[in-house]
Amino acid sequence: DSELVSFYLRPRISGQPLPDAAKQFFHEADVYATDPASLVAGRLPGPARAQGESKNWYFFSLVKPRSAQDSRKCRIVGGGKGTWKQERGNDVVGAKGRAVGRLERFTYTPNPKEDKKPPEWLMTEFSVDQHDDGGQPRPVLCLCKIYQSPRFLKSASKNSASARKRKAAADESPAVKRQLLFPAPPPPPIPLLPVLFPPPPPPAPNLPAEDDVWAHIGADPELNFSLEEFTAPWPCSMTAAAPSLLGSGHGSQCA
Repeated sequence: DSELVSFYLRPRISGQPLPDAAKQFFHEADVYATDPASLVAGRLPGPARAQGESKNWYFFSLVKPRSAQDSRKCRIVGGGKGTWKQERGNDVVGAKGRAVGRLERFTYTPNPKEDKKPPEWLMTEFSVDQHDDGGQPRPVLCLCKIYQSPRFLKSASKNSASARKRKAAADESPAVKRQLLFPAPPPPPIPLLPVLFPPPPPPAPNLPAEDDVWAHIGADPELNFSLEEFTAPWPCSMTAAAPSLLGSGHGSQCA
């Protein structure tokens, strides 16, 4: 807080330029001209100092008195869109232990007020003593830090998670719900293969019957002879040779 007052607000009031590395994060605007969401839209926030810290927008703004006779500041936003309600304030203490400025804390209340909803926007207004001319109230240049309430961000994160769960449940088709409630039966077991028996032996060759054998013999001219031919006497040449084959006791019957 003391750095914001000493290094940025006081140099700006005295007309000194801001450091090049920081001036892109400080904007010139009337913080009471519109609601905070519209005010910060499209403007670069300052870098977060810690992980998880909310974004902070910094504005140099003139805070106007209510009237020429009333030095109190007008906190009405955008012609009645809302109001910056003052919460508390304290001195800004520098490195040497002395006050270097003043800060006031505010909570934005939209109009109409949304019931059961935590405040979304907060503001810290930094100021220093600025001598007026002739004691007349006049606008005062302040440095305003505007940011979203950590309580609101936490609530919004929970609501977003709940909304995603409800949407996922609503997107489930009735078929999917029935599938979850009544799961499909398990598939039938695979039938076992039948036992394979060895193939039967090949059939025996078809041998011809006895009648067929004789018919074959009768059809063959070399084998076709009659019973008379089979029992007829041998020729002489065969008979002459018979005694030598059958013995000397057998004589020749040839004439």
